[in-house]
Amino acid sequence: MSLLETVIILNSKYKGKTTQEEDINKYKDLIQGFSTKKKVRLEEIGERKLAYDIRGCKTGYYILFTYEASPDQVAELERQLRVNDRVIKFVTVKTDKDPDILGDLVLPTESEQDHPEESKDLFDLIFGIE
Repeated sequence: MSLLETVIILNSKYKGKTTQEEDINKYKDLIQGFSTKKKVRLEEIGERKLAYDIRGCKTGYYILFTYEASPDQVAELERQLRVNDRVIKFVTVKTDKDPDILGDLVLPTESEQDHPEESKDLFDLIFGIE
């Protein structure tokens, strides 16, 4: 099992059968289902302007998952991301961090979700977001 991070960009303007929250919960439940020790971190970065138009979208809703999984499980997650019309883009990377150094990865509390500013700077650097 490897420690992985998956960034998902959702089309916030998409009008489909499911809501954005339902899609987020679906992926959270899927990751928790195959993650060892049930250690999963979910950070909702929020709606941000894209550096360039992707499929006609100018903004996207960013989500970051940090979890442990096997390659087969990552393949299943990515398969489900590909078939969802709400997903604009996604990327999964293996982190160099040791899971023991990170401590327990848990879903953030409501107060932590209200202050995602710390991770926005990192996303600005990585994805060139305004």
